[in-house]
Amino acid sequence: MSKWHGSTSRTRTGLSASTAASSSTILVIVMIIIIAVAAIIGVTYLTGSPKTTTNSVMTVTPEAPQLSVTQFPLQVIYANGTSDLSLTLANSGSPANTVVLTLNSEAFGTEQSPPQDVATGAHVTFNVPVQGIDEADEVYSVAISASYSGPSGSQSISLGSGNVVLGPMVTMTKVGWFYQFPALSSKSTIGRNDSTESYVTVQSSSKFAQYSQINVTETFEGDHTGLTIAPVTQSTGLIGPQGNSQQLTFKISSTNAPQGTYPILIRAWAFNVLVAQFKINLSVSG
Repeated sequence: MSKWHGSTSRTRTGLSASTAASSSTILVIVMIIIIAVAAIIGVTYLTGSPKTTTNSVMTVTPEAPQLSVTQFPLQVIYANGTSDLSLTLANSGSPANTVVLTLNSEAFGTEQSPPQDVATGAHVTFNVPVQGIDEADEVYSVAISASYSGPSGSQSISLGSGNVVLGPMVTMTKVGWFYQFPALSSKSTIGRNDSTESYVTVQSSSKFAQYSQINVTETFEGDHTGLTIAPVTQSTGLIGPQGNSQQLTFKISSTNAPQGTYPILIRAWAFNVLVAQFKINLSVSG
């Protein structure tokens, strides 16, 4: 009995060892397959499909116009007269069609520009005709807004503000040279070492306003070696409605100035803005 049991035990042990070896081999093969598949998936993820390697450039267009005022310098509009205000719009967004500018100010009320299109990246200048009120010379604020048609339909936006000068309606009158008696003509011709005087009066066309901010300058146009003017600037003083300023006198002196003709500009300014101009000529003889 003991011999038979021993034989049976040895046979079962041999079968178990064989089965274990087979299982290990299968496990190794499965692991190799898993590793290979993982490697292929990883390479594909990192490099992408070879069929989708083309390059492309995408252009993004803004969904709405982006309008801004790039130029609105201080300009003069004339009291009781029609003037054009000029300002430039830039557009960094999508195209803006039929853009209309609206300007509002105490200097002229509310005025609008003719419509214009402003393309993407464009700078477009608008001219707005305005009718100045008949008031005293002063700096006035101007509110700027715009209406336009874009991808999202019609829109209205504020574009900030600027300033204008309500300039006086004035002209130069009684411009001339003082006489040197006994000469019968004005002294517009002097010697190389000589002097003379010019004069000017400023006249207002306003029916209601009083002007007090006007200065008159007298300067040579171009080269004027040896010639001087004094004073260079004078105030007109108060000018009443449809009135005249005091007479302003300028002395012109020559110190060995070359012979020739020298243009002189007489200009009226309000808030450093030119509002009137006149030209006279001085001659220097030998």
